[in-house]
Amino acid sequence: MYGSICLIGLGSLGSFLSRTLVDACRSLKQLILVDYDIVTKDNLERSLYDESDIGRLKIDAIFDKIKHFRPGLSIQKMASRLISGVIPISDLVIDCRDFHYNPIENVQMIRTYISSGKLVIDCRDNIIYEKNREGSYSTLVLKHHLLYASAIIANLIDTGNIKKLIDKDLVQTFELDYLEKKIEDKLNRVENMPDVIYDSYDGDQRLLNLLENSQSIISANKNSPITVYVGGKIRPTIKEVIPPNRLSNFSDLFSLLLPLTQLRFPSNYYIVVFSPITPYGPVIELIPDDGSA
Repeated sequence: MYGSICLIGLGSLGSFLSRTLVDACRSLKQLILVDYDIVTKDNLERSLYDESDIGRLKIDAIFDKIKHFRPGLSIQKMASRLISGVIPISDLVIDCRDFHYNPIENVQMIRTYISSGKLVIDCRDNIIYEKNREGSYSTLVLKHHLLYASAIIANLIDTGNIKKLIDKDLVQTFELDYLEKKIEDKLNRVENMPDVIYDSYDGDQRLLNLLENSQSIISANKNSPITVYVGGKIRPTIKEVIPPNRLSNFSDLFSLLLPLTQLRFPSNYYIVVFSPITPYGPVIELIPDDGSA
């Protein structure tokens, strides 16, 4: 969808995003890098730069880091603050500067930054700032947060979802500690998990993490049916529906799911993924553990 992208600002987030755009945006044919600044020692803690880049223009340092990853990709450099004036012609402009500048008229442009532990993607084109304020990190931001944030932005661009946000003039936020919270939530659920006793036989371990999801699944089934996809909901090999109020205990759940795993690929183990809220109601995905790394 976006054959050419202009990336303004190659600091912490911008440096990581330059690399991720090259890897993840399949339609990208031209990348324009815009930054007037040089790399300093202070930049090394939260960026893609290393000590050998100190004293170099950021556009030159980033160019050398990404130029070999996509043969045929045109990468242009522009040493400018680009506060006003002519923006290089491109399908999309991404503003990663520390300062807040007003959107440029008739340019498809998004502003991305990190604030209070969140990635903010501002797709509005009608906002006017009274002052060009300089932004800063109010919470601890590490390199893995920046890599995660850049992957989110690149995914939105590659899938075309960023166009939907732009068309609606929306601001979208993403929690950068989402993964940490998911792990913490899982650990809390495991600690509070009740003891379950059921008869053991050869197939009792095929559903590797069913126990930790069982209480949530049983509770959801009291009010609604649950759809089960074997092999994942994108390309399931089997699809079954558990009627409402069918599950009273773990044994009911176990006896319903285990036969589904034996209909195909009987040697596989399965990871249980439960999504209580989807457009189609609660969903269980049984994912074979035979994937590749």
